[in-house]
Amino acid sequence: VTFDMMADRIDRRTHDTEAALAEQRRLSLELHHRIKNTLQMIISLVSMQQRDATGPREKAALRVTLERILAISAAYRVSYASSEGTDVEMEALVREVVEALRGPAMLPQGRVRIRAGPGTDGALIDLDRAIPLAFILAELLPPRFDSLLPGETIAVELSAPDRMAVTISGASQIHDTLDDNGTGSPPPLRVRLVRAYLHQLG
Repeated sequence: VTFDMMADRIDRRTHDTEAALAEQRRLSLELHHRIKNTLQMIISLVSMQQRDATGPREKAALRVTLERILAISAAYRVSYASSEGTDVEMEALVREVVEALRGPAMLPQGRVRIRAGPGTDGALIDLDRAIPLAFILAELLPPRFDSLLPGETIAVELSAPDRMAVTISGASQIHDTLDDNGTGSPPPLRVRLVRAYLHQLG
């Protein structure tokens, strides 16, 4: 076997590997695109059902469902916009989810402020962690949107002291906590869900 033959084999294997990786990326992006379109269809159907609902409890339940679907849809939109479709820019994710959740709450844009602190520019999170983060925002933000007093705003701040963190402040009427309530009764569903999503984030 000559040196030229070995070089040709290496070139062929390199080309085949690059082609396989390119095809894998293409299929991944295609999958994300189909998921994104399917979620958009579900959002439209739930929105129509919410508009047709007559009872306040039914409307409220459908709104919660819609908010959770909007959150995961936002995560996939940001993921699809990236070159690889696997990592998500944290600031873009938070902005996209907040914007999606403002709609059902009919909250003006100026009443939610998003701040990105030092060290957060370009920070990435993989899609498997972006989705639970989006769900956490979907559980925590809407009650705060609804309880805002005149003149109050919600602040969502990204910081990176040792690791990336998202802090939500504002809405003085909200005093929820993730701690046990001390009564022995199960915590509200939102609290149980947020705990589960935090566990997924690690």
